[in-house]
Amino acid sequence: MRRWLRIRNRCRTAIFALGVVLPAGLLASRQAICQTAQEAQAALERKEYKTAEESYRKLLAQQPNSPELWTNLGIALQMQRKSTPAIHAFEHALKLRYLPNAFALLAEERCKVRDLDGARPMLARILREEKADARLLAVVAPCYLQLDQPLDSIQVYRQLLDQPFFPGDLARMSLVRSYLKAAQQFVRQLESSPDADAYLQAIQKARDSGSGDARSAFPLAAKSSPYFKPDLDFAQALEIWREHPQDLAMLYLLSVLSGEEVLKQVNICEKRYPDSPYIEQFRADVLANQGHLDEAAAIYESSIQRYPQLPELRHSLGMLYIERQQWSKALALFGQELAGDPGDERAANRMSQCMMELRQYEALRPFLRPWVERINAPLWAHLDLAGASEKLGDRTTAIKELEAAEKESPDDKKIHFRLLLLYRGSGNKDGVARESRALQGTRGRLLPQ
Repeated sequence: MRRWLRIRNRCRTAIFALGVVLPAGLLASRQAICQTAQEAQAALERKEYKTAEESYRKLLAQQPNSPELWTNLGIALQMQRKSTPAIHAFEHALKLRYLPNAFALLAEERCKVRDLDGARPMLARILREEKADARLLAVVAPCYLQLDQPLDSIQVYRQLLDQPFFPGDLARMSLVRSYLKAAQQFVRQLESSPDADAYLQAIQKARDSGSGDARSAFPLAAKSSPYFKPDLDFAQALEIWREHPQDLAMLYLLSVLSGEEVLKQVNICEKRYPDSPYIEQFRADVLANQGHLDEAAAIYESSIQRYPQLPELRHSLGMLYIERQQWSKALALFGQELAGDPGDERAANRMSQCMMELRQYEALRPFLRPWVERINAPLWAHLDLAGASEKLGDRTTAIKELEAAEKESPDDKKIHFRLLLLYRGSGNKDGVARESRALQGTRGRLLPQ
């Protein structure tokens, strides 16, 4: 009897951990739910994501109002790189109840499918409301640089430093990228001011000499600004600058401190993690930034062979090509990625982006048709097929795909505007009026939070 009680309690723990409320009924029914819940959890832990998906769907057939189950189904789909079904699962979970982890996972997936406008307010909310939860921040951490928000990225990776669950070398090298991007933004702001020549010359002199010391204009900065202090750290300087964004001396100081943090974090990482693949990846990115793209690619290819347990390296190389607008090379790489896993929506998404940039509209349309014909077809596929069709003069298909996209994302003003132009060009007055009303209705409406 005691043994049965222990087994029953373990089953109840597994079920309630998933948020399942047991239905009234026979003990056999309860045992079946318990077993399925345990199977689902075990499959996730074994990384058998297809099996986990099947188990969660069985559970949802009996417990359709469990946001936890919908979230776990989304995770199983996400790990199979089925982004759009995962997005629907996370959205369904959030309609039932707000769960911070489902919210973060949804934001992450929106970044993956290029829905940056949808992800942006969600990422801001996570930093505003959940910044103390390091595990939650770890889910969305890469998104902040993707959104070109290096200051937020610095805040996130600072919190992830030395967290036992997060790789230390990944945290530090991601912090390096964030500081580097921040430094570039600060310098661009200085370059836009006619009164910043002395500060820019100090930075350029340090670059030309290969020195990390760009502080030669500190005396001038001290005279020019009542807020400037040479012993401020990055966080202190940032806080002051945010209160006085027109202060060029503080902007110069942040440029210098950002560059110094890059060198500091690289040195720490090289000492602590001399064999880190992320250091190699950063070196490759530096070479690419200097215009040595072939050398950078060679380092990536070497790292891909040396660290096969890090499949993200191949995707990162493709993203590097995209950043450098090397669309043909990126297309080939994402093609290899998709060939290895034909269900990889992320790779297909990036292939579509590359083909659009290369103006391969004729080839893109048959590539996208299987994706738009799916149940819960990806929004990006509808939008890209509409764009390719419009470029080829096929206004009918473009309208059809944008109408499908409109149903999927009714608050997206860009979709309404594109449809309005197409309706106007085809003489559809009712369509023009409808989209005009839709645009007015979305004005001032908050993006999904």
